[in-house]
Amino acid sequence: MASIKKKINNFCATATQKWNKNQRCAKRFENNESLWLSNVTEFKISESDIANKRGRPHVGYSEGSARQKRKLASEVSSVQGHDTKLLVHAASISTYASKANDLNFVLKEAASSPSRATKMRKTLTSNDKKPLPLSPEEALLFLIENNLTKQQYINIRAMSKSRNCDIYPHYQKIQECKLQCRPDGLSVTESSAQIPLQSLVNHTATRILSYQEEVLMQIEELNDVRLVLSYGFDGSTGQSSLKQIFSSNTPESLDNSLFVTSIIPLKLITSHHETVWINRTPQSVRFCRPLKIEFIKETKEHILKEKNNLDMQIKNLEPLEYFLNGRKISVKYEFIMTLIDGKVLNVLTETKSSQSCPICSGNPKQFLSIKDLSSLVFQPKPNSLKYGISPLHAWIRCLEFVLNLSYRLHIKKWQIRNAEDKLLMQQRKSEIQQQFWEKMGLHVHKPKSNGSGSTNDGNTTRKAFSNLELFASITNVNIEFLKHLQVILIAISCNFELSVENLKSFCYRTAEIYFE
Repeated sequence: MASIKKKINNFCATATQKWNKNQRCAKRFENNESLWLSNVTEFKISESDIANKRGRPHVGYSEGSARQKRKLASEVSSVQGHDTKLLVHAASISTYASKANDLNFVLKEAASSPSRATKMRKTLTSNDKKPLPLSPEEALLFLIENNLTKQQYINIRAMSKSRNCDIYPHYQKIQECKLQCRPDGLSVTESSAQIPLQSLVNHTATRILSYQEEVLMQIEELNDVRLVLSYGFDGSTGQSSLKQIFSSNTPESLDNSLFVTSIIPLKLITSHHETVWINRTPQSVRFCRPLKIEFIKETKEHILKEKNNLDMQIKNLEPLEYFLNGRKISVKYEFIMTLIDGKVLNVLTETKSSQSCPICSGNPKQFLSIKDLSSLVFQPKPNSLKYGISPLHAWIRCLEFVLNLSYRLHIKKWQIRNAEDKLLMQQRKSEIQQQFWEKMGLHVHKPKSNGSGSTNDGNTTRKAFSNLELFASITNVNIEFLKHLQVILIAISCNFELSVENLKSFCYRTAEIYFE
């Protein structure tokens, strides 16, 4: 760069000398120095001149870093004396010249008043938290959980859209999502609706695997999985009888009796006994998969017929092949018949009396006369334990057992035969029912108005056993005995593995307290 500067200085000196020589007259300078002026003066820059350049190259505002931008903006602000209004006005003029109309409008609105700028800031910061729209699956869950009708959902969606919060999908998408929850092969007649067992379990397994794909991807060498399901059936009477004629017109096909067969998925495990998925609420209706619904009365013959039909379908089941990222996963099924009540259990175990134990066929006289529960009389019958224990029915039966015991404490008789004892027991029963209502707000041992059972349900039982001291004071039953019943009921209802020997000795101790 020094050589270029030197050449420029020499050129200027020569030009000044010739200018002065011609008495600073332009016309004379052009005429006398025409030959010199006609020569083109070139300034050649060598690579060495460029290499000798020092300092950082000049960078504009757009190409500069964040620090360079702050420096240039600070220099402009300091030149203008940090006058905010002047700088905003200058920026507005610059945006107008560059035809950035939206930015020009925002600058003018923000500079119009301090309150205007505050409102704009609140609006912009609130828009950072935009509402998240619901997926069709989430919207379907919202609709089912809140028991909404189609019109109610449409009204909620319209209200949200009018408030600029369009988060609910169209109802047509929910209908499409509903169809994905329906298995194939559904057949409906005037008296029944049913789905083939193969179709229902395949659909259930596919839905579970699709929601657990992230878990499945983390398991190496996953080829076989087993889906454990509970199944059973139950009848219900006292339904509303509608004014319609059935074409079959048989006494069994009456709409005042309902018989339902269903299955519930419990868990999905691998061949290495690793749990992929487990049902945390197996008693919830959300996981109940209806297999067959029919208008027919629950009789012994129909129970056995339905049991044989289910056994045949289970025997003919084929494994499901599920493909995940090129891997084939074979799903096999394991069924446990535990979704039954006491009446069905008595039919399946051929227990003739409802007062006898369906597991060992022990009757009340044997339980009172034989104090040794390890006796051969109380040994389980073959295949009787596979039906399990219903936790809900166990809670209710224990409550009824304590109540019946309390009614007879002052009489000290289990069989009430003469009129005087019946009157005393009825008075005692009325007193206990009144105390339960006044002290715990519970109606016990009272028939429901619609004729379907009594008020002794699961919620009543759990509330009664939640306050053992008050429960014992009302019934006059030994509180230690009530504590033992409570522990046993909690043990059979929990999801933890139990020590069989510890539970066995605990139950024996409970029986000893009862006999005492």
